Formats: sequence, C-alpha cells, structure tokens
Amino acid sequence: MTEPGDLVPRRTHPDADDRLDRIVGDKAARKARSRHKRKTSVWYGLSMYGVVGWSIALPTLIGIAVGLLLDTILPLGFSWALTMLFAGLVVGLHSAWRWVSQEMKEDEIDPSDDKE
Repeated sequence: MTEPGDLVPRRTHPDADDRLDRIVGDKAARKARSRHKRKTSVWYGLSMYGVVGWSIALPTLIGIAVGLLLDTILPLGFSWALTMLFAGLVVGLHSAWRWVSQEMKEDEIDPSDDKE
C-alpha cells in the first residue's frame, strides 16, 4: 500500500511552478483584455452582424441569379433557381460559420504565445 507522502509530485526544477504561473496568468490577462475590449465596442457587434449577414445573402443572391439564367438556357423538369438558391445558401452559411469560428479562435489564441 502506498503512503500519503508517495503521492506528492516531485519538482524537477525549482522555478518550474513560478514560470508556469506567470505564463498562464499572462495568457488569462490577455484573453480578458481582448474580451473586454470587444464587448465594449458597439461598432464591432454591428460589423459582426453585417459580415455574417452579407456572407449569407450574397452567395444566396448569386445562386438565384445563376439559377434563373440556367432556367432560361437549360429548361428541365426541375427549377434551377430553387436548386441554386439552396446551393448559395449552403455556401453562405458555411462561409459565415468559418468566419465566426475564426474570430472565436483569435480571441483565445494569440500568435505571440508561440515564442516559448
């Protein structure tokens, strides 16, 4: 059976804990500053809505236009306009999702963290 003293981790370097505390503290402070700065900006929130909205609306409208063109050039038993509307919507939603996830990653990861 193990003794309680055997479960205590041993330090390999005397300054290892201090260095880790400093690194974690710096990253947490940088993340908090970034979140606070972005949350206080009304313009940032409005621009986020605008970018997401246009990244969905523009491919959808382009899809409708291409679909209407295909309906006149190549009439088949189905509607090209509806098909291309759906395709444009899927492309726009994917684009908006990628942009929002990229913004979220930038809040959490700073390129200067790779120094060490």
